[in-house]
Amino acid sequence: MTADNLVFDAELDAPPEMVWRALAEPELREAWLGEGGEVVESRPAERLVLRWTRNEPPSVVTFDLRPKEGGGAHLTIVHSRGLADVVTLPVARPVAAQRGWRMAA
Repeated sequence: MTADNLVFDAELDAPPEMVWRALAEPELREAWLGEGGEVVESRPAERLVLRWTRNEPPSVVTFDLRPKEGGGAHLTIVHSRGLADVVTLPVARPVAAQRGWRMAA
């Protein structure tokens, strides 16, 4: 974690196509991550960038997906912009954000 970014890596047992579907289809993404993401970049089965509007100020969340050797998927989540203000607040706020992304992944 830096003042501007939270970065999480997850090794998932699901195939990349299934993970991509959960990220790319709005109703599945909202069921997994909640409401608030507006798509700003989409490269099928590789990268999805969302402008996360639940935060004030809005931030950007990038999901990079790649196949994992032997099956499954590797997912990298980068939550950036707008976090500099969060880290100057009491420790609970960035810790809560970290916990939330770990639970989602």
